[in-house]
Amino acid sequence: MMSPDGIGHLLRGLREQAGRTRRDQAGHLERTSGRFVDPENIKRWETEKRLPIPDWHDVIAEGYGVPVEEVRRAVAASRRYRTLVSTSVSLDDQEGVSPVERRAFLGVSILAAGIATEPWGRLAAALAGPNVDSQVTDELVEATAHLFVSEHHIPAKLLAARLGSHLETLTALIPRSGPHRPALTIAAGETAALAGWAAYDVGDMDTARHSYKTAALAGREAGHPAVVALAMGYASYAVPADKAREMLAAA
Repeated sequence: MMSPDGIGHLLRGLREQAGRTRRDQAGHLERTSGRFVDPENIKRWETEKRLPIPDWHDVIAEGYGVPVEEVRRAVAASRRYRTLVSTSVSLDDQEGVSPVERRAFLGVSILAAGIATEPWGRLAAALAGPNVDSQVTDELVEATAHLFVSEHHIPAKLLAARLGSHLETLTALIPRSGPHRPALTIAAGETAALAGWAAYDVGDMDTARHSYKTAALAGREAGHPAVVALAMGYASYAVPADKAREMLAAA
């Protein structure tokens, strides 16, 4: 099982966006780095049978055209996901695990890359609701901000999958987040607005419209007009010029 926003999906998405086969990609990395690259390594990285060691991070970043920080983030996400899956197996049917320990594990699972896109992940998110604290909130808000940075160098299709995963996590946690509800609602609105932009970028106008409306709803619910303005700004690209000017003025 691969992390939805780990290194495997990132490298495969970038390679396919460039129209290269795995052998083509290996050759491209050789030309940009001057190092021998086995096409099998490309396969292992994409399937996460093996994660790139730090010595390869700069080579990958240059060869795939992304910041090295994005490569490191994706590798870290894959490692977290591996740990989560192995922990979930070890917790199975253990009589000695207390309810508090189980909730602690579920709380960590929410922060794993894309975990809430799986059915059991959504249940974990719901059960872990009481564990939402300032640290979890801060990490989710920071993850939201990182998605806006990723938008500059991640293909829209790949970004859309990440956004959907992140939005699922936020959606599962908001109803039981107590005093942290406004912050998570704002993060969800920002994520929905960016998801609308990604959908627009790939021509899915219906999803884009729904995402913008949801983002504006979240902004109003949180009493945060900036999120409403963000949604209106993105949505203005898909309407005639006169309407766009009206929307931007209102934003």
